[in-house]
Amino acid sequence: MYAKKRSFLVLVKKFLTLLFLSGIVSVFWAQTGSEDSRYSTSQHILAYNHNQEIEEIDRMILEASKLPPEEAEKLLDKALTKAWKIPYLYGLGAIYNAKGLIERKKNRFVQSVQYHKRALNFLENSPNTLLRIANLNNLAVSLRKLNLESEAMKYYMEALQLAQQTGDIKNKAIVYHGIGNVYTNLEEYEKANKFFFKALKYEKERHNTMGMEFNYANLAESYTFLKKFDTAKLYLDSMMTIAQNLYGKNLGIEYNLFAKYYFYRGNYRKAAEYYNKSVELVREKNILRYVSNGLIMWGKSLLHLNRNEEEIRKIKEGLDIALKIRSKENIALGYDALTDYFASINRYKEALNYQKTKEKYKDSIINVRSKQIINALEILHETHEKDNKIKQLALEKALAKQRLKRNYILFGIGSIISLAIIFLLLVIVKQKKEKSDLILEQKNKEIQYYIEQLNLIKGNNSGKKSKVSKKNGKKTEGVSLNEKFCNDLSKIYSLTKREGEILQYICQGKTNEDIAEELFISKNTVKSHIRHLYEKLDVKNRHDVIRKIQQGAL
Repeated sequence: MYAKKRSFLVLVKKFLTLLFLSGIVSVFWAQTGSEDSRYSTSQHILAYNHNQEIEEIDRMILEASKLPPEEAEKLLDKALTKAWKIPYLYGLGAIYNAKGLIERKKNRFVQSVQYHKRALNFLENSPNTLLRIANLNNLAVSLRKLNLESEAMKYYMEALQLAQQTGDIKNKAIVYHGIGNVYTNLEEYEKANKFFFKALKYEKERHNTMGMEFNYANLAESYTFLKKFDTAKLYLDSMMTIAQNLYGKNLGIEYNLFAKYYFYRGNYRKAAEYYNKSVELVREKNILRYVSNGLIMWGKSLLHLNRNEEEIRKIKEGLDIALKIRSKENIALGYDALTDYFASINRYKEALNYQKTKEKYKDSIINVRSKQIINALEILHETHEKDNKIKQLALEKALAKQRLKRNYILFGIGSIISLAIIFLLLVIVKQKKEKSDLILEQKNKEIQYYIEQLNLIKGNNSGKKSKVSKKNGKKTEGVSLNEKFCNDLSKIYSLTKREGEILQYICQGKTNEDIAEELFISKNTVKSHIRHLYEKLDVKNRHDVIRKIQQGAL
């Protein structure tokens, strides 16, 4: 029984030791966690304990991507309010990126840049690298539309570096396509083609027919400007084959490229036919920028065919649409077409006025864009500071909650360890008490055994009758063996008369109180005599005395 209790105690000690060590490790981790570990988690850390809200915001962003721009914008504004309330930084980045795309569809490129740059600030160090790359590409496209090619190139290169790190060929293709368009804007068509070919290679690897069609279109346009018309026609045909499979008869934009090809080749009749087809289809789709461009270029094609009344009507209609939608490039193109028209009918004064208007408008475009860009930069600077401050406050809030949670954990671990230690102490005390009781029980059993042996000896001796001896005419009663051995011990160890008497009483099993009553002395006196008796017999207790007498009797 005692062995089982002892093995159980050993197991308890081992368990508590492991618990204590794990507590120390937990405390060490809590106190020495590196700063990197705090910030290397996803930006969901700043949306601590808001999983339900996060899921709702992510769902709203996904749903908005499938809606028309006006409806999408309303839904994104609701998601934005929720994301700021938490704050959910990754969600804010995704929302601002989506809003930037909507602004680009509206041809509001300055506002688009503002949104994409805000998104970039929130997506910094985001675990979602693909979203960061997409936002960089979107930002570069909007900058390209503002003719800010150098800044656009900077963001394209950053996106390319991330795409190469992740090995994502989809984003590599998108970046190379964008860089090709930058060089097209700069009229460096040979360089542009190198990047279009790289993009086309990745799109073919992905079997992405839509991406292939875009690159064929860009290559066709580039080779058209290089006046390599045979090569341009080859890519136009490749583009058209894919476009027919993708869009069926909705080929308005593709027809516009064919028209451009024939216009620059000098086949104005063919150009007019394709512009006619293009305008009809893009008007159905309400793509007003292409409607405006197609009408103006259709008019310019008719100008070369000397169809003056029809051409002036097309040019003015295209210019009206451009003014309505504020398409600055098409407005300048329209005034340029009017200049050519009035010059062709020898109305030079009107031609000169339209030329001046075009130049003024070009200057105004530059000035407006410059002002917009300057204002945008000022707004971006202010919002950047505001966003950084909010990010810092949000981070401090999240870290404070983390510290609070960690303190709760430490308190819990400390409480468990304290309770474990108390439990261990109680187990040890109980075990020692049980051990002491067990030893005492064993001693009592031994004493009882010795007393039984003595009683047995006394019983044997009581059967013998007392012998009477005559000595000097007197009778003496015989003594028992126990008395004899007690007397012998008294003589051997030179006990006093009183000590001898007390030894006799001890052999009879009397207590200290009994002895004190028999001898008419105090208990303390009895204790003093017994102590001297033990010293002389070289024993420690009554058990040893009885054992000594028993050994002599046996």
